Amino acid sequence: MLLTITEFIGHLHPALVHLPIGILLIALFLIWLSGKQQYNISPSVISIVLLIGAVSAAASCITGYILSLSDDYESSQVSWHMWMGIAVAFKSFLLYIKIVNGKLDITRKILSIALLILICVTGHLG
Repeated sequence: MLLTITEFIGHLHPALVHLPIGILLIALFLIWLSGKQQYNISPSVISIVLLIGAVSAAASCITGYILSLSDDYESSQVSWHMWMGIAVAFKSFLLYIKIVNGKLDITRKILSIALLILICVTGHLG
């Protein structure tokens, strides 16, 4: 049986979802390393990695939503996973904006920790 274009896009979610996980974890690692004196990591590098991770997280949210329309999954589990995935994408964009604007204060650290927790929880629920 042939898939419709939306079903095809939805079925890309399991493959696509791993991309933002890896990219965002690398971005968080770079943020952590940038706080160390011996490493000289440019905020521009971190912002590019974060932007790519945030955009791929948004794409994963879209494909995940399309996949959820197939009704092949339990709705309560999908709902939690969906909202946590949206939170990951949102926090990624917030952290990107913080770093681009040069606001390297305590909220950047809180956002980084929150993003790491969200990535772990969302991945666990998926």
